Amino acid sequence: MMPILDRARRFADTRLALVLPFAVGLYALFRGLRAFGSFNHNDHMYVAAASMFPQFALYREIAYVQVPLNIFLYAAIKAVAGPSLLYAGAKLASIALVFGAAALAAKTAHRLVPRSHVFWAVFVLVLFNGSIYGNMLQAGNYALPVFLFSVACFLHFNDRQTALWAVATGLAMGLAASSKVSFVTLAGAFVLLLLLDAGARRYTLYYIAGVLIGLAPVFYYLALDPSDFIFLNFKFHLATNEFRGLSALHSLKSVAFGCVVFAVNALPVLAVAALGTWLAGHDVRARLWSGGIPASVRLIAVKAAILFLAASVAAVQPMIYFMNYWNAAALVLVMFAVPAASAIAGEGKEPAFKSRLVAGLMAVMFAAIVLDGAHLVRQIRSTYAPITIMQTQRALAATLASALARHPACVGDILSASGIPVVGTGVPLSTGSSGGSFLFRIAGALPAENAAFAKYTDVGRYLGPHTGLLVGFYADSDFERRMRDFAAGHDFRLAGTYHYPRHPLTLYLPPECAD
Repeated sequence: MMPILDRARRFADTRLALVLPFAVGLYALFRGLRAFGSFNHNDHMYVAAASMFPQFALYREIAYVQVPLNIFLYAAIKAVAGPSLLYAGAKLASIALVFGAAALAAKTAHRLVPRSHVFWAVFVLVLFNGSIYGNMLQAGNYALPVFLFSVACFLHFNDRQTALWAVATGLAMGLAASSKVSFVTLAGAFVLLLLLDAGARRYTLYYIAGVLIGLAPVFYYLALDPSDFIFLNFKFHLATNEFRGLSALHSLKSVAFGCVVFAVNALPVLAVAALGTWLAGHDVRARLWSGGIPASVRLIAVKAAILFLAASVAAVQPMIYFMNYWNAAALVLVMFAVPAASAIAGEGKEPAFKSRLVAGLMAVMFAAIVLDGAHLVRQIRSTYAPITIMQTQRALAATLASALARHPACVGDILSASGIPVVGTGVPLSTGSSGGSFLFRIAGALPAENAAFAKYTDVGRYLGPHTGLLVGFYADSDFERRMRDFAAGHDFRLAGTYHYPRHPLTLYLPPECAD
């Protein structure tokens, strides 16, 4: 009876192994389609700022509230694809970078424990984790640094250690920190990883040199315009917490809530770890107590713990919880927990571990495909966001072209906190649009010592006789109310109302544009 059962199990495992890559491909397709059709108001800032670069000076004229690397990427997309495709290109870039991070994490895990199911499990679970998948959902600055972090991990956990290897690892982490400043903590963690590794210790200075090279964009803009750079990258975020009314207690509650959500998101990974431990049974305890774990494995475990701790510190540094802040911690957890579970199960329990793991992955992917499919149906029914935005962009371009054909130079630029559809219309966005809503909304929370930076937060500074106004997304905000009042007080004409994700947009043009 047992040989028959064994043959049946092997047959089922073979079938699953053949089906798994195709299932993963379908799963990734649904994940990507849903992500591309999503819309986040953060996109207003990143896309608008990139549309102005390099024509305007970053930080001095473009009020960009992040370190600079991501804007370089989006500006390159604009140069290649054209302004009208900047938003779509930025969304696709975020999706591709998260897929790349998942693939590199899977490859790193497979390098540690070279079993095919380890690769597929890490890839699937990385994309399933909300803290990482959320990076796909917006054209922001989350996907690029987590991709660069995955590059650094892939390089570091490699037996071929040379000076060039260390420089390349450092360069990846320096560039990650040049895209999101919280990754400086992780860049520092890699120094500790090198110092703990007797074979790699001599390359520590090479690694630091790579980090410094990667941080060159930060150093450049910090030296070029220190006051604007420091305000936009640091003081602005403190003022934003004041705007949100965050006390020390509220911050602690937010961070504690974030830890709970992270743990819930980690349940599939913890289930894999529990499976490996359960199958190993008393064998794993015997190995632990007997000291039978090789020193090289213990070193990897210590390195993984250091990276996880550093990523967790980076996630809580802002003292407020947003799911995407935990992306690096989630990546580290999946990347090391899955191969560890496979190794703990051991060779003897490997077939049982593999069959149960693959079955679990199929269940996870099926659930994700069903949920993503439901989201896609809703997105399509409400008009898929990228399509809506492109349609609005074309309608705005037609309106503006008609007005300028009849009255040349009647409008010089457009001010909007939701300016994505203006990009590529032929009329530029006002530099006041570069911060989206984020700077205008903190005008009342700006500390007195930072009054000089009201040049960024005061919407009135950007209102003018030849500046069109596109409003509606933030209709209840004080800054949009001031924009509408200005339009009414200066006889601006209502040029049109346009469909847009979540809220319709209304365009007001100067009276010179009237028929």
